[in-house]
Amino acid sequence: MGQYQEALSYYDRARAGSERVGIVAGVSYGWIGRASVLEAQGRADEAEEAVRRATAAEGQMPEAHPVRLRQLAVEARVAARRGRLPEAQRKITEVIELLSGRGLRHPALVAAYRIRADVSLARGDPAAARADAEKALALAEALRGPAAASSHVGLASLALGKALLAGGDRARARQALEAAAANLAATEAEESPDAVEARRLLAQP
Repeated sequence: MGQYQEALSYYDRARAGSERVGIVAGVSYGWIGRASVLEAQGRADEAEEAVRRATAAEGQMPEAHPVRLRQLAVEARVAARRGRLPEAQRKITEVIELLSGRGLRHPALVAAYRIRADVSLARGDPAAARADAEKALALAEALRGPAAASSHVGLASLALGKALLAGGDRARARQALEAAAANLAATEAEESPDAVEARRLLAQP
């Protein structure tokens, strides 16, 4: 809980500072960051309100602006949490197409593939989920560099493990979940939802 509160405080300070000097993108960044944290806490109503505030603040922004791409990703997560799966699929696919279409190899693309994998799982399509999770993991590994552990690798491995479990491949799922648990243990707080989920899935018989 403390980690979430720190993040909310950070984004609120960023927004307030941007408002004082009139940096529109910074105001939107603050609202979208707040929305992302609220969604992760399951506070969908508040997250949607923060997204609305971001939209009102941003005005005209290039379609591939990082703030707009993050907003689309957060909107996709909120829509998925609400059960609006076609909307979630459409929004996160737009992010993937904008990033991959420009040849960008960026952690934002790793996250977008992971989100779409989760949406596909919710839609009952583990094969599509696995394909996106494998793309996320391959890119995360490429971006890891010399680091011994990577949160992006951990999160992508978790997405792949869940997809493989849903598809019935328990042996490969366990390998992916072990990688997820190891990377997340080294890069995230022990009580983070993703680290907890990785350990929970590994503990299942």
